[in-house]
Amino acid sequence: TFIPDEVGTVAGAQLAWQAGIFQLGYRYGWSFQDNRQTGRETADLRNRVHGVSAGVSPFGTVGLRVELALERADNLETGRTDEVRRLGGSLTWQVFKDTNLTVNASTTLGRDAARTSENDSKELSAEASQGFRFGKVLPLSAEGMRGRAFFRYSSRLSSSVDLTFGTDSATSGWQWNTGVALSLF
Repeated sequence: TFIPDEVGTVAGAQLAWQAGIFQLGYRYGWSFQDNRQTGRETADLRNRVHGVSAGVSPFGTVGLRVELALERADNLETGRTDEVRRLGGSLTWQVFKDTNLTVNASTTLGRDAARTSENDSKELSAEASQGFRFGKVLPLSAEGMRGRAFFRYSSRLSSSVDLTFGTDSATSGWQWNTGVALSLF
């Protein structure tokens, strides 16, 4: 029988600055999984993430943001270290009072320190949404019910190579979604 016995520790910190139309940010994350199962005491995992971001809102209704994140994952039992680098950006535009357009794009590269495996992905998503309000349905709702109708598109390209197992694969896909979200209170 397999009965896991482990203790997980997670910590993080985030700093954000804003001066006029400019924003800067830094985030740090750390986690440790201490495996205490008999015979697997050394199967511990440690992760660290550093991220920096910068943004600008040149007009009250438009925002641009870019983020760079670096992650390191150490498997202390096997000695394997994986690294991930991600670069992402976003554009938001409040076209009218309750109408928003958002576009996000990112590229991610991950590989082990020995360079025997590598994977990368590219993602793009866009959303148009329209907010609306309608009459009071419940007495707890002072402003009436609110809702947001949305239309989303997303696409992803990814590939991976593993020299140890001799595999090389690539996938791609896209998706359209639409829907309505309601807030009763």
